[in-house]
Amino acid sequence: GVKVGIYGMTIPAPLSNPYPVIIREDLAEIEYATIKEMMANGADVIVCLSHLGSELDKQIAASVPYIDFIISGHDHFVFDEPVEIINPEGKITRIVQSGPFYQNIGKLRFTFENGEVTFNDYDLVPVDAGVPPVPEIKAVIDQLKAGITAQYGNVYTKVLGVSLFDLNTQPTGHNNFKDSPLGNLVTDAFINKTHTEISITADGLISDRIYRGAITGADVFRAVGYGYDTTNGLGLRLVTFDISGIELIKGLEVSLSMLGIDSDFQLQVSGMKFRYDPNMPVGERVILSSVRINNQPLDPLRMYSSTVNEGLLGILVSIGGVQVENVNFLPDNEYTVLSKFIKKKNILIYRSEGRIREHAQGDNLTETLTDNPVQEFSYKLSNNYPNPFNPSTKINYSLAGTGLQFTTLKIYDITGKEVANLVNEQLGPGNHSVEWNASDFPSGVYFYKLQSGNFVETKKMTLIK
Repeated sequence: GVKVGIYGMTIPAPLSNPYPVIIREDLAEIEYATIKEMMANGADVIVCLSHLGSELDKQIAASVPYIDFIISGHDHFVFDEPVEIINPEGKITRIVQSGPFYQNIGKLRFTFENGEVTFNDYDLVPVDAGVPPVPEIKAVIDQLKAGITAQYGNVYTKVLGVSLFDLNTQPTGHNNFKDSPLGNLVTDAFINKTHTEISITADGLISDRIYRGAITGADVFRAVGYGYDTTNGLGLRLVTFDISGIELIKGLEVSLSMLGIDSDFQLQVSGMKFRYDPNMPVGERVILSSVRINNQPLDPLRMYSSTVNEGLLGILVSIGGVQVENVNFLPDNEYTVLSKFIKKKNILIYRSEGRIREHAQGDNLTETLTDNPVQEFSYKLSNNYPNPFNPSTKINYSLAGTGLQFTTLKIYDITGKEVANLVNEQLGPGNHSVEWNASDFPSGVYFYKLQSGNFVETKKMTLIK
């Protein structure tokens, strides 16, 4: 028979590093020693199961001999054909990758004869609803799902909201946009919870996309399931802190230093926007004139309230040396915060919108990033409908700007006493609506007041029972 030697490698700089794991960065030396040991034990074929990402895999293939195939992972690419690299022996090492989350199964065939490995063919087999379940495996999965629903509720079928578009983890639309639909949603949810001025997460802390259509708790957990909270079994918690403008730029530069090296460090933001130039030296890539915090130019000396998850805080502080103040660990997990935000919004319309942009040749470096192709809105408080009403009426309103701002819509009786608070959260520009059910209130004249940023408007309505 043919002896196949299989070994595994993972990234040398993971976002979590639990004791007693020891991280070594001498990848080529580790692999060569491992391969020689397997060959000494009779291995005819050498296969590397890699979670290094395709760029590192190419470097390894070119520098380490005797590897026949690299089953690649980490950067979630789909290779329709093997990537062929000439190794130090002068032979071909083939790299294959079938994409993330079991969307495909890779099928690779080779022949070993007279001491030589010959590549035959490679194919991607889609895994979809057309693949029948294996009863034995399905029984195990059903048992696991029953345990999950017993603890967390019906996370597989209960609908939290609906998205009109796929919430991708990668940017969509304009080539220079680097903010992703899912990144925008997650960071907006952070600010909605904490009411800080800005929020930040990283691509490496967002996992699977959320597909267009109905969204369940399981969909949310697949997106933000990293980390483990020992109190409830959920993922990373939120953290708030204050950060100066100078330190914020330092944090952005830490992320941008990894361009072309590790996409996990690509940031996603809410409450701010900026451009960067990838051709500039490390540490000088942020275009300072482009940075806006809630549409205002960055003040390097001002302190800004911020929200991240605890994983990103550790990276910024330990790896980036970023200094922050007034750190507050919240009991709220990303999963819970995002689930509640989706439920509150109900209908999601999220796309890449240019919160983060990569500078392209010919761009104006001094522009203030107001050139957003997303539809512009103006402030407006509409008349409620119906009016007079009994017992419910709908209030439509629209908000201007390009970022989130704290918004309230309150109801007052004829004496000026506040009787209801319908809206009390961070909202972005666009059209919004809210319904007031006045079943528990007496007939009479009421006033509803919208306040968002510097905009304030009040209108009158009549309840007749």
